[in-house]
Amino acid sequence: MKVVGITGQIGAGKSSVAKLLATLGARVLDADSIARNLLEPETEAYYEVVDFFGEEVVLEDGRIDRRKLASIVFDDQRKLKALNEIIHPRVVDEIKDCLRYIGELGEGVDLVAIDVPILFGSGVEKLVAKVVVVLADERDRLERLKAQGYTESEVGLRAAAQLTQEELSLRADYVIENSGTLAELKEKVMELWRALKEDD
Repeated sequence: MKVVGITGQIGAGKSSVAKLLATLGARVLDADSIARNLLEPETEAYYEVVDFFGEEVVLEDGRIDRRKLASIVFDDQRKLKALNEIIHPRVVDEIKDCLRYIGELGEGVDLVAIDVPILFGSGVEKLVAKVVVVLADERDRLERLKAQGYTESEVGLRAAAQLTQEELSLRADYVIENSGTLAELKEKVMELWRALKEDD
């Protein structure tokens, strides 16, 4: 079972690449979804976040206001580091458990793709055999994120907290350019799939 990490700057389309790999037979683990679950009320991480950041990050229904939390941490490196120290080790542990479970099922899963915004420095990079970096023009990334409700300021702060596309490319085993059509992306993912199957 080969494990690959799919990463890229916010809005590059790493989740689209992961979903396309899933249609070809890969098992996909979404690090963002795992992190969201870890912050559900009554969890250890939830209490640690509320203890550190205060009640201002809690919605009326008791859940963490992820948008408010993001606005705080992406504007303050110290607070971002504190949040990452709460979340990242738990995400890594959860991914390890998932990989162990998938392996024990013995369902013949040949490829597991981990969709992860912060691969390097989170600990997840130690779990993958290959790194796939998804790139896209800044304008394309901004347009996609605005369509999802992000402001230009929010996009800028989040992008600044990540490695640049150039830095990511230097650490990649495979690079996918995602500034074209969906049909073009599908073809590139198919090529990636074939390459990963052949790459021992």
